[in-house]
Amino acid sequence: MGVPTSATYDLVRVAVREAARSAWDDLRSVHPSETFYYFGLATTAQSHRPAPTAASYDGLALTVAGYRHQGVELLPDELRWSELESPFAFFGDTHFGEVERLFDGLGDPFERSAAVNGRLREAMVAALADLDADGVFGVGAERDAVVVNVTVPGDGDAALELASARRLNPPAALDRYENDRAL
Repeated sequence: MGVPTSATYDLVRVAVREAARSAWDDLRSVHPSETFYYFGLATTAQSHRPAPTAASYDGLALTVAGYRHQGVELLPDELRWSELESPFAFFGDTHFGEVERLFDGLGDPFERSAAVNGRLREAMVAALADLDADGVFGVGAERDAVVVNVTVPGDGDAALELASARRLNPPAALDRYENDRAL
């Protein structure tokens, strides 16, 4: 695999943007009564192709109830940002076929350079920024109610995740996210 060109990263950005748009649109269409407070792309430290994830207040309550049914007492605040434990984790993942093809074309993620992985993560962030600029996540108060981000669940760099969240969200959307994630 040669060194990816800027055009390659542009293709990744467009593919991620359109896949994420479709995932979000489908999510909202299939679950119109849900109040979503999060939409994100989950990846790995090696920048594997992203997977969509989302969280809603009803979904959070369902997740907490599921744990309690198993005898595990957790508070909603303990699971609020556990995007992969949400009932909406991977919702719309079928839209990421072209994204997967592009990422596969870049070779083994464990053998790519840190610079390539960083550019891929930047393409993911830029794709969500494009959607936000298009008003996909709402405008005004509606937009302030949703946090959008690219994360690395489990072994992510909290400072890096907060930095991308700050780039992608209006200040009103960040208050709780920043407070919860800074702990």
